[in-house]
Amino acid sequence: RRSSDLFCYLICNAWELLLKAKILDNTHNDHDAIYRGKKRRGERRESLSLRECLERVIPNQTDPERRNVERIAVLRDEAVHLVISEVPRDVLCLFQACVINYHRRLNEWFGISLSERVHVGMMSIVYDMQPHHGDLTDKRLRRKLGRDAAVFLSHYCSELKKEFDELRRPPQFSIGIEYKLVLTKKQNHADIDL
Repeated sequence: RRSSDLFCYLICNAWELLLKAKILDNTHNDHDAIYRGKKRRGERRESLSLRECLERVIPNQTDPERRNVERIAVLRDEAVHLVISEVPRDVLCLFQACVINYHRRLNEWFGISLSERVHVGMMSIVYDMQPHHGDLTDKRLRRKLGRDAAVFLSHYCSELKKEFDELRRPPQFSIGIEYKLVLTKKQNHADIDL
């Protein structure tokens, strides 16, 4: 398995646990609130799924943060069936927003800061990608991914871009890191001084 598949599994699990903790907090530790149905003698109870928790804690279906987690859950679900060996840049930007959203909500809801437990650099998704490596129209990449994964990712990324624009490009949905080089004589207009 690739690290992107593992990331999807782990971040979805982390969000599900955080949302269940929030539901418990909202219901004054009513443990029944995180389970489906009523408890029956001798039967194992199923707890709420990630999507059910999202519906309860963030009821607005168009909330960019909720949509971010839901989009990653779709990728997690599909990664079970496909080998996704390369992740396009659009997906990495989605991942970065998810990590920042998680950190912010953990702090907002429970006063816990990940930066006190983990170095801030560990929360940044760093990628050094050549432009053709994330381009799903590149024949080499499509061959490496395989037909099914390439078709899925092409459709998935197209939907991501469309939804990002429809939501008016919020950073809670997707965060891209861009570097722009400009030649200028005014140092205060530059990010890097040469």
